[in-house]
Amino acid sequence: MIAISAVEKIRLYYSRSADGLMTASEASTTDVLRLVGLINLADETGSEHLTKVSREQVKAWKPGLVLAAAHDFGQAFANQEGADLPAVRDHHIYIAPRPPFGWIDEPPPSVNRLLGLVWAGKVLYPEDLRQEARDFYHRFYQVELTDAQHDQLLH
Repeated sequence: MIAISAVEKIRLYYSRSADGLMTASEASTTDVLRLVGLINLADETGSEHLTKVSREQVKAWKPGLVLAAAHDFGQAFANQEGADLPAVRDHHIYIAPRPPFGWIDEPPPSVNRLLGLVWAGKVLYPEDLRQEARDFYHRFYQVELTDAQHDQLLH
């Protein structure tokens, strides 16, 4: 987990694709990231929608944190090419949970963003998310999460 102080702002790259190069700006759908105090580097693109960027652009941004929406994202930057990124070097790459919908930005709007807000907060301010996830799934989906289901969601 990564912990930040109240005054520190972490520069984040939010990846929405398996290759790691599709991103979204705050103007599109990433209000969860803004609400937890992150600087979304995609805002620098000036785009109000999803944007395709190059590996060189991501490297130039030097993100301290990478959040990803795609579960197959894992190898996109965590290899030799991405080794010089602070987020890769410091092991600050996190895959956002999805089932049954994305927790960060899809579908817009969605109650799952509420849980995404809690999840992103827990990535930045580490605590156990187990009870919050159980309460959320019970309240919104009438599903009682088992320990195994919870572990599967978060891994």
